[in-house]
Amino acid sequence: MRDICFRGQQNDTREWRYGSFAQVDGDAFIISPFSKMNDEYGVTVPDCVQVLRETVGEFTGLVDQNGKQVFEGDYCRLTRTAVLAYGIITFRNGCFWFVETAMYEEGKQNWVRLCDLDVNGFKIEVKGNIHDSPKLAEV
Repeated sequence: MRDICFRGQQNDTREWRYGSFAQVDGDAFIISPFSKMNDEYGVTVPDCVQVLRETVGEFTGLVDQNGKQVFEGDYCRLTRTAVLAYGIITFRNGCFWFVETAMYEEGKQNWVRLCDLDVNGFKIEVKGNIHDSPKLAEV
């Protein structure tokens, strides 16, 4: 079991918000697990903010070697003995993947399932994300 959590950048401030994800009429929202008081009605309501849909990413359930949560859209370094690779975390076919940014012959890339990292002796480190630093995603 893993925690289900999403992140997205708030529309007006570009601040990262974390929590549950909801989409209503094409608009994306992050609903924080923290609450705030609604003075008009005198009740506590969830903190819900509109975020940029293209920045929404899901938590993979992994933390990197420094204890930082790994999210979809993160730019990471993958290492093990004699291996050093950089890539983007992507969700495809029901699985989270590390997709190496380097292109090889015939336009092929290396894909590594995140669930196989420990078994294969890989260490992962979050270096940034494609939304704050789009140039990181360039090949």
